[in-house]
Amino acid sequence: MLIGPVSEIVEQQLKATGLTTLRIGNANPYETSAAVSKYRLTYPPMSEQGRKNVFLLSGEVFAEGMAAVGYAMHEGLPILLSKRMELPYEVERFFMEHPTLNVYIFGSESVISREVETQIRTNMKGNVVRIPGASPYEISVNFSRFFDPHTGVGWNRDQPGRGDAFSIVPTTDWQLGVISGLFSHLGKHAPLLLIDRNKIPQAVQNYLRYLNPAKKSTQPPYMHAYVYGNFDSIGYETQVQIEEEIILREH
Repeated sequence: MLIGPVSEIVEQQLKATGLTTLRIGNANPYETSAAVSKYRLTYPPMSEQGRKNVFLLSGEVFAEGMAAVGYAMHEGLPILLSKRMELPYEVERFFMEHPTLNVYIFGSESVISREVETQIRTNMKGNVVRIPGASPYEISVNFSRFFDPHTGVGWNRDQPGRGDAFSIVPTTDWQLGVISGLFSHLGKHAPLLLIDRNKIPQAVQNYLRYLNPAKKSTQPPYMHAYVYGNFDSIGYETQVQIEEEIILREH
């Protein structure tokens, strides 16, 4: 499946290996997000969530929407892209054609404005919920904690001592964020947390310490973290800091 402006040369190389290809979208990311979402609903996932909900991310500032990708892979939710002050025509039309969907907006009003949110609320019959935060780091923590009891959407990682697993990616490498989505599905069901190359942001550190309190027992469950990229992406010292935050702490 080729999404967006993948060259014909690459497509021919894939076909030469015996693979069948399907091309969706073009060089316009907003049109492509609508086209992929339509295709997703044409072949709905087994999960009910993928039939009834959609994520809306900024098409201009991807860092604030990175945390959505893994969950979208996990439950088969379509992802649409928006401009800050304007809902692109193709995306607006998608909403008009599917007015009962619940919409989850990722990011602050600095990337998707209140005016765009109001426009969506006016036209949609489903619920419209924003996953907010003052930074991409806070947004990743907020979504990891988030759970919508009406739809079941959200990781609901908000209870200490359960031995949660997380994928750890720097905000500068969106490609790693996409790749990490594989570990958000079968197996570990790991939410994505965002950090800097050289440090763990305070919001993420506080969250990990909340989930990993000191305890008397040395028995499982134990926390896990999957750090993506080489030391140019996340420094060695930062990886050590991550290990210190998730390691078993005794009284």
